[in-house]
Amino acid sequence: DSFMIDLEDYVPFEQKETARDLVFKAIKSANVGNREITVRINSLSTYLGMKDLEVITRAKVDAIIIPKVEHADDVLKVAGIVQRIEKEEGFPDGSIQLHLMIETPAGIVNIDSIALCHPRIGALIFGANDYTKETRGKKSTDRIELLYPLTRMLLAARVAGIDAIDTAYFDPKNIEGLIKHSQITANLGFDGKGVIHPAQIEPVNKIFMPSKDEVEFAIRVIEAYEKGENEGRGAIIVDGKLIDQVHVQTARRTLSLANQAGVS
Repeated sequence: DSFMIDLEDYVPFEQKETARDLVFKAIKSANVGNREITVRINSLSTYLGMKDLEVITRAKVDAIIIPKVEHADDVLKVAGIVQRIEKEEGFPDGSIQLHLMIETPAGIVNIDSIALCHPRIGALIFGANDYTKETRGKKSTDRIELLYPLTRMLLAARVAGIDAIDTAYFDPKNIEGLIKHSQITANLGFDGKGVIHPAQIEPVNKIFMPSKDEVEFAIRVIEAYEKGENEGRGAIIVDGKLIDQVHVQTARRTLSLANQAGVS
């Protein structure tokens, strides 16, 4: 899990300077275990965004979230600034990731060059509200209007070897709607989803993290595969299913995710 602290949309203009200072102090004193702390800064087209970047990076946040990324140059500019600050502060090179908000048609059109432009990128995050506004679309419960951008972003993330994170669901009282909303991108292959309320954490984690049954099946797959290899057998059957390398790779990823999430 990650904490995402927002300095952009949810901070009134007259409070942005104060909010930045409070966030800096909070990060410096925070103890969140193995969870990430990430911060969404203001637009880099404004002085606020550049000041956010200079200050928050020095708190050694785990990742800077860049809003409305549309071109690779947007990312490269930030990467250069973060690298300079890491050096000035004595932080390990590359220790601060960049997470990129993809929220516009231009971001989707240029998604391949964006996702592959720098090794510091750790995740692509879809922003449905701004995207739908710019396409003049209408949001639906089956999310059909977003299938293309979601899939394009996911494919770019997979090629780049980074995470794909879905937009938040903005009705915290509608858990049934949240589950349906989340299941769509989990089925596509997304790695996770933003949440805006504590009540959303458990349902979202349940969808994106391996279940106990999936973990137990993964263990049986790995055990059977390793035994078959030792015995020189090519065909391996687990629970009536023929197992190949794809199943083994999936099983290993399942166990890795389960280990991170504490699922056993």
